[in-house]
This record gives sequence, structure tokens and C-alpha cells, in this order.
Amino acid sequence: GVTLTLRSGSCAPLNYGSNICQPHDLVYDPICDISLATQPNFPLYCLQSWCYVDADACVRDTDNAVYRSSYFPVDSGMDMFYSYDAC
Repeated sequence: GVTLTLRSGSCAPLNYGSNICQPHDLVYDPICDISLATQPNFPLYCLQSWCYVDADACVRDTDNAVYRSSYFPVDSGMDMFYSYDAC
């Protein structure tokens, strides 16, 4: 599996980014501190729901935009894609 570090130092659940579309970054990205949400430079992606998707199926069957995750290095063997549209 993949270990993701949370603000609290524990690991993200194994189903992180899958099974449910939600604003995962709001919980797991330290930049997405909800107490700063009213600030003008608060990243909008923090509030967007997303989930990991099968990029080939998503692009072939729909017009959904799909993005390669930058969390995993290209040479890691983890070719993960996510979509805001699939939610």
C-alpha cells in the first residue's frame, strides 16, 4: 500500500481517494486548513470533491477531465489519476 502522512502524523486510510468522492484534501493536505477558508489565497482545490479513477475508462466513456496525481513520482510505479468531474 501507499502511506500518506496526515497533519496529525498518522496515515491516511487505505481507501483514501477511492470509494467516495469528497474533498479529501480538506482533511489530509496541511495547506487546506479550514480555519483559513475565508482568506483570499485559500486554495480552491481544498474544497473540491474528487476521487481516483480509471483514466482509460473515464476518458473513453465520458468527457470528464482526468488528472495524473503529482503525489506519486512518475517512476514509482503508481500511475494514479483523479477527477473532479467524475464526482
